[in-house]
Amino acid sequence: MDTQSLAPYVYPLQAPFIGAFISLIFYGVSCVQTFFYFQTYPDDHVSLKCLVAVIWILETAHSGFAISWNNHYLIDRFGEIDALDLIAWDFVVDCEIGFFITLLVNLLFIWRVWAFSKKVWPVCILLFLEISRYIMSTVTTSLAFHVYVNWGTFKDHAYVALAVTMGVAALADSLIASILAYYLHSKRTQRSTRLITHLLAYIVGTGALTSILSILQLITITTSPNSLLFVPFSLIQIKIYANAALLSLNLRQYQRKPRHSVTFPNFDSDSTPDNSNTSLTPKF
Repeated sequence: MDTQSLAPYVYPLQAPFIGAFISLIFYGVSCVQTFFYFQTYPDDHVSLKCLVAVIWILETAHSGFAISWNNHYLIDRFGEIDALDLIAWDFVVDCEIGFFITLLVNLLFIWRVWAFSKKVWPVCILLFLEISRYIMSTVTTSLAFHVYVNWGTFKDHAYVALAVTMGVAALADSLIASILAYYLHSKRTQRSTRLITHLLAYIVGTGALTSILSILQLITITTSPNSLLFVPFSLIQIKIYANAALLSLNLRQYQRKPRHSVTFPNFDSDSTPDNSNTSLTPKF
């Protein structure tokens, strides 16, 4: 078979392969952040430690399955054109793990919205968007197991649902970042200005970045429905979610300096003899 006839099958795999490679770099960063967390905050509540451990374990599984489905398409089934059109089971599992990581991370941020605002309406809106996003993503991709077993059929029936899901994702990420930024800004004091400025830049930056990646997925699905160009953005986005959660916990190191210390209600970890009990993480 000549190169031209192979192109429709082989070329779409280039984008997922590149995305998986970049996502593994971010996985290395999350490993460093996880190690730093357990070394720096040994007195955190056990539930918070479990959350960090679960995120890292899921990140490891997500990276492992990314290697697995790339191995399936590019090595194990190399040269088998019919196999390239079928959706590998480990690709679907990899997607589901990514959806669950996103859910965990955003639930952490939604809890922070509640801890800052103590208002029910923003939390309910964010929970509705996040749970809807998870359910739509899970149901759509799970159909690949039994219904849409090849990329062509999956594209024809599931891309509209995925596009709606990505729109909801962009809206949810933007709202979480905006609401957190608003309540952080409202708690700004003369002593805490520098710390709050850093946190605002971090929250707005990560929220904007994940929203942009969701929008890019939406654009690639609508403009290139016959390709898998949306996959690398999804893989990278999952790693950014995990690193955002870990970085938000590790940023508390700055609060251990007296000139940056600031106390927010209901965000303390287990008390310690020094100033390290002041943190921006919810008390579980």
